[in-house]
Amino acid sequence: MPAAVNAVNPVLEVDFDRDITELYSAITSEDWDGAFTAVRATPEEARTWVVRYEDARKKTVQWRFLPLHSACARQPPSNLVRALIKANAD
Repeated sequence: MPAAVNAVNPVLEVDFDRDITELYSAITSEDWDGAFTAVRATPEEARTWVVRYEDARKKTVQWRFLPLHSACARQPPSNLVRALIKANAD
């Protein structure tokens, strides 16, 4: 489950090595049907930043992506891109 980093302006964020979302997992596996199902079932996962840290102390961020970023790097079907954009607009 995504964790809000800031209660006033909640930013959803998960650690790639500890609690990846179903949506992000499907995208990294290029399981486009699974990703489309996940974004429809849990649209907040499309707004959840996935962060990978350099070390276990979480002091240095290696990278930080939204599912849309990772999907676009993998040539997804256009209907998934539209679903990810729509979920971010809600």
